[in-house]
Order: sequence, then structure tokens, then C-alpha cells
Amino acid sequence: KGITALQDGKSEEAIQEGRIIMKIDPMSNKGRLLLARGNYNLKIFDKAQKFAEDAVAQDPNFAEGFDALAAINIQRAFRVTSRGANGAEALKTIASAYKAAVAARRKSLDLLVDRAGKPTGATRSAYAEACLKANRYSLVIQELTPYVEVHQDDIAAVNRLAYAYIRTGRPMDAGTVLGKLAKNGALDAYSFALKAVYETEMGSYADATKSIREGLVSEAGSLAVSTAEAFLALKQGKDSSLSQIATNLLKDKAQRFETSYYLMALNNKMKNYPQGEDAFRNAVLAEPASPDIYIESANQSLFFAQRLKGAESDAQLEVAKSYFEIAIEARPESGHALAGLATTYIFMKKPGEAVRYADAAVRAEPENPAAHYLRAAAYAARAKGIASTSEEARRVQLQDLDLAQKSNLRAGQLDKPGLEGRQIPGAADVWKYLNTSGRIPVIAPPR
Repeated sequence: KGITALQDGKSEEAIQEGRIIMKIDPMSNKGRLLLARGNYNLKIFDKAQKFAEDAVAQDPNFAEGFDALAAINIQRAFRVTSRGANGAEALKTIASAYKAAVAARRKSLDLLVDRAGKPTGATRSAYAEACLKANRYSLVIQELTPYVEVHQDDIAAVNRLAYAYIRTGRPMDAGTVLGKLAKNGALDAYSFALKAVYETEMGSYADATKSIREGLVSEAGSLAVSTAEAFLALKQGKDSSLSQIATNLLKDKAQRFETSYYLMALNNKMKNYPQGEDAFRNAVLAEPASPDIYIESANQSLFFAQRLKGAESDAQLEVAKSYFEIAIEARPESGHALAGLATTYIFMKKPGEAVRYADAAVRAEPENPAAHYLRAAAYAARAKGIASTSEEARRVQLQDLDLAQKSNLRAGQLDKPGLEGRQIPGAADVWKYLNTSGRIPVIAPPR
């Protein structure tokens, strides 16, 4: 009766049923969840939070309780933002709420991976799907690489592996397994979407357009193909095309995270900031644990920081830093989030911190060109800040410059169309790359 009441929008009735359940069984987490959701719908967030916290305290494996906590903490962040509060304390409160939401959602997603159990032949597919949903791409690569080497025509396995490669900054590896699939089997609509993303990353825009057409022939209205098409338009800077794609997605897939993400990116590019903020909120509600949302917001703050001066610029840098930290909370091994945070530290004139996070980015995703490109900038910035007043200082400075050069060359090897032959970058160069040709692809995950 309580669930039916929630479905019918009758939150007070759901709360009443929850109270009855708790009288029958004071330990019932189903009752607590009804009380949490009912109070959430009525915007009584303190009570909703208490019931959800009690539920997960009693059962640390209660995924629904963690999802409820994620939603509640998002609303906490929204409330501070909607009041127009600003300054260091407001930013701290907002960032804390988002981090709590991300942590709760990650716990829920990790429980899905745990429930999938040790992958075997029978459970490999479910395990890979759970890992992809939880942003655990390295586990997918670890599990599926040896399998796909033997089963190169298994479309579902190849699609999942190629997606994991793309999301970790390894498009060339994705292209390799997709090429073997095309040779030994047949591509489906999702494979064509991935192929289009790979070709976009390689700068082969005409081939990507052809793959998108073939994907749509294979499955009209495919969300994967539409999001691959949106990524191509974003990379090419075709705002009108992206606007049309996003509008179509909004008609058919309004509740999808990917729809809100591309609306957010589009509106930010076109300086429609209120609409971009609305899209951000919808994206966070759809998937709180996606690092892409927070990376997009952080890069937007870096955009403002470069155009403002003094305290206003410093404030935007703090906002960017907070959003990159939230993205790292969502996915600690995200090379793009770590690189973004390091870039922010270069802007803040903190090269030591920049180097620390740049090294972490390369360790997390050693094949991601963005991590190496940023690492070059970080070491160059640290070298520049060294006053070579002694032989030892000069040695360290030369060592940093050598590492910067090597990192820059490696970035060019990993992204020949975008980075080969470039000079060692500064912070503004890295930001531009991360926000344009170096964007991590956002495409609907395989099912």
C-alpha cells in the first residue's frame, strides 16, 4: 500500500503506511525507506535523511537506502545553490553535499558489482554490465580482454570491452577490437556507435559520419548512435547540429543522463548559463556518480577564471577545484578528473600540487593522452618556479624540464591528430584541450 501510494503521488499516505510497518517491526528497512521517500517527496529532507541513515546503519548492504541518501544530499546542495549563497562556506557546504551524494551512490553501485559475484562463463555478462554501470572500467578490461582475444566475434563482449577502452582514454585499443569484430563477425548498431566514437577520436570525421549512418540503418532511434553523433558534433564545434541532436534526445530520452549532459555542454558553449545549470541539475538527478557532469562544470569554472581577475578569478578556481574533487570522488581513477584538478593547481600557482595530481593521472590511466599532456604542463610549471641559485636547484629544474618534454612527446604519440608536434603546454593549453578535442566521450553504455 505504501509503494502504491508513492506511485500515485500520495506521500502522506506512504508515510502513514511506513509508520504502521515500523509499529509491526521496528527493524524494518522497507518501512524506513517508505518514510524516507515520503518525506523526501514532501521536501522534509532532514527527516528523510534520518530514516535513510538508520536503514544503511542497520544494513550496510541496503542499496536502496544508499540511493535514497544520494538523492537527499543532492537536494541539500540544490537548496544552498537556490538561495544564492556564495563564498567559501557556501561552496564548502555544496561540495560536501555532492560528495556525500556521490559516495552513497557509489556504494549502491559497488553493491551491484558485489552481488554479480565472481565472474564465470554464466555470469560474465551480468558482471561486466554491473562494472560498467559502476564506472569500474579497469575490471571490465581485466575480465574481458583474455575472453575477447579468443572470442573476437562475440558482439556483446567486444562492445563492452571497446566501451571500457574508450572511457579510459584508449580509443586505439577500442578500434583494434572493433576491427577484429568486423573481420570475424558483424557489427550491430552499438558497435557502429563505438566505431564512430573511435573515428572521431582519430580525427576521421567523414568515416565517423558514415558509421553513424550505418548504425541508424541497423537500429533507428538507437540511443548509443545518437549520443555518438552528439559527441561528433561537440568535437567538431557544430553547435547547430548538436542543438538538433539534443532536442531530439530531449523528446525521446528526456530522463537519460546522456541527454542532460549534452544539453549542459551545449548551453555552456552557447553561454546560455541558466539553461546549462538546469541541465546540470537534471544530469545529477539522473546519475549522481557520473564524473562527466562535474568535469563539465569544473571546466566551465576554469573558463570564467581565465576571463576574470583578482578575487573573482580566485573564486572560480576554487569552484573548479571543488567540482574536480567531486569527480574524483565519483571515479578515483579518472585520468581526466585528476588532470583537470592538476590544471587548476597550475592556474592557482601551486605547481607542487599540480605535479602530484599529474603523476596520479598518469598512474591511473597510462594510455590517456590528456594525463600526459597535463603532466608536461605541470612539470614545466614547477621547473619555471625553481630559482636556480644552486647546482642542486639547477639539476632539479633540468630534470623537471626533461620530464615535461618526455610527457609531451608521449601525449603526441597517444593522440596524433590532436597533440603530435605541439610545444610543451601551459595551463590554458591543457584546459582548452580538455574542453575540446581531448574530451572524454560520453556515450550510452552497452546493455
